[in-house]
Amino acid sequence: MDLLLEWQTSGTYADALLAAADQRHIFANPSDRGLLHALVFGVLRHKTMLDIWLEELNLRGRLTDPVRWILRLGLFQLLKMGVAAHAAVDESVNLTYEEKPLVNAILRRAIEEKEHLLAIEVDAPVHERYSLPDFLVERWRWLFGEEGMMKLVELMGQPAETFVRLNRLQPWAEVPVGLAPVEGMPDFFRAANVPRAALEDGTCYVQDPSTWFACALLDPKPGQRVLDACAAPGGKAAILAQFMENQGPLVATDTSSRRLKRLSENLSRLGVTNAECRNVDWTAENVPDDGQRYDRILLDVPCSNTGVMRRRVDVRWRVTPAVVAEMADVQWRILAATIPRLAPGGRLVYSTCSLEPAENDSQVERVLAEFPHLQLLEKKLITPHATGFDGAFAALFESQG
Repeated sequence: MDLLLEWQTSGTYADALLAAADQRHIFANPSDRGLLHALVFGVLRHKTMLDIWLEELNLRGRLTDPVRWILRLGLFQLLKMGVAAHAAVDESVNLTYEEKPLVNAILRRAIEEKEHLLAIEVDAPVHERYSLPDFLVERWRWLFGEEGMMKLVELMGQPAETFVRLNRLQPWAEVPVGLAPVEGMPDFFRAANVPRAALEDGTCYVQDPSTWFACALLDPKPGQRVLDACAAPGGKAAILAQFMENQGPLVATDTSSRRLKRLSENLSRLGVTNAECRNVDWTAENVPDDGQRYDRILLDVPCSNTGVMRRRVDVRWRVTPAVVAEMADVQWRILAATIPRLAPGGRLVYSTCSLEPAENDSQVERVLAEFPHLQLLEKKLITPHATGFDGAFAALFESQG
């Protein structure tokens, strides 16, 4: 409950709060850590529906924030997780220092009226049933049709699978026992339990298969000069280095010293030896030009994250049409600053983890209009409901002179 209350008041992302909690606590049983993550992410993933149920059950009126979060947790366990009724009620009552009789009464009423509450969920509008912004549901209906939209919203209401990539830069890299290969993606594996030793020695890296496609489109060769302009935390930069066989300069830039430190640590652990990490803000008014021109540029730009909502649960509570427009502006500034760094005959990949046309196809159209020396060779949209992977977009351009 304390983590959820902090999420509400601090504006900090849930995964950051959980990471801090993991550092503070030593879990005697790994399943306790898993349960904490499942409860926090689950309540945030279903908050709208939990509040609708709570409004139906609460006859008293206004609730304090701590009591409301406790009741959301209890309802989530009862109606979504299938936790035993007595355990969910007892745990919720024990969490509160106030209103114990009220918490007990509301949750016991939820047990008695379970079928009625589930019927309310079935009849609720799609955006309420799946706790999603209404504008996003309508956009997905327009983009993917009714059937595609429903598959997508159902998927966004579920936890994402964990995938790991086998790192070919480490000469000893072998597939750890217990990993299931992803069809058509030879270096990617499903991992119910991520092998810690394989992560620590750089054999594997936790990474969704969707991250591979932008790098494969760019297809950098050994000896080429390559720029990864938005590189932290380094998953795509490591793939680029693997394509390059650690030969030729790979310049990996980001704006934050904290993220650059993590980027450098990740690349070192993964055996990347050809990368130079630099602090560069490509959105600045006048980015200094060192005269370097690149054979390959990857722009994996900041975005609204609508394609990765299963992993970044907070997105559903933060994304708005205004946020999408703001991110599109940031993306364009990065494009405008980096395209002049592309060498004649060079190739550039623009990529996002967004499903929004304003961040994807519209940016491609603007690039072609304002930089006529660039030719679009290929573009790809990866949708979660079609692949089971995270959502991603990538467009490949080539300089004609």
